[in-house]
Amino acid sequence: MAYAHDWTKDPGNYNVGHRQGEGIVTLIRYIDTTATGYDLASAEFDKIFAVPDNFCVLEARVICDVVEGAVQTIDIVDDDSATTTFVSNADLSTAAGTVTTTSARKTYQAAGYICIRPDADITVAKFWVVIEGIILTTDM
Repeated sequence: MAYAHDWTKDPGNYNVGHRQGEGIVTLIRYIDTTATGYDLASAEFDKIFAVPDNFCVLEARVICDVVEGAVQTIDIVDDDSATTTFVSNADLSTAAGTVTTTSARKTYQAAGYICIRPDADITVAKFWVVIEGIILTTDM
């Protein structure tokens, strides 16, 4: 696997949240591409969340906080092969507050990663990635 960055263990200024309620797991990460060492280059894969086996992604969102300026988008994908694209072409250039939502769902049969894949170099945008899912288990 070829990942440009692994931010799964480095909260840095990327505020990682993990909340559970009513069986729903919510993963939240704030991405500030102006921070030193946290750039996003075109077509690279950057790990942002590690997920366990039997994790089912139900919803994914990208919420723009600070716009890029130029017309730029990112994808949220399941790993560095991008077999599943959870969010396609999330808009980081139109307006703060823009929300781009789920285009696919997936159940991880083995532990894996959720990644960002920029469609161009992202240098000034700030945004949240929000993943909601459930862990499938027979333990009740």
